[in-house]
Amino acid sequence: MPLANQTEPIIAACCAALGIARSRVEVSVSIVSPARMRTLNRTHRSKDKPTDVLSFPLYTRTELSTLMKKRGILPVGDIFINRSDVKKRFAFLVVHGFLHLCGYDHETSKKEERIMFTLQDEILSHLRN
Repeated sequence: MPLANQTEPIIAACCAALGIARSRVEVSVSIVSPARMRTLNRTHRSKDKPTDVLSFPLYTRTELSTLMKKRGILPVGDIFINRSDVKKRFAFLVVHGFLHLCGYDHETSKKEERIMFTLQDEILSHLRN
């Protein structure tokens, strides 16, 4: 199945778990080379190495919540996935990236890490069933 066909049900599951209407969310998912991922990671995170997924949210979690009440369709940001990680972990990377777009960040605190990873596990479990 082409990745484009796999992306929609993953994003829909993320939206359902977060209580967001899928029809109101716009997200970009790009598959890039390891070299491009390294450049993005170096430019935006000052880490000179490739990574598996990067997310570039347009809003904080609070802003997103407020804007969802006011706007019809809301662009939430961009997810970049390293091509070398796509085959084995595509669903995980999309879910992980989408949660970052929605303001979740496992790197800010242990509490946030637990919240994000619990949500991530719930979504992935739902997708497997």
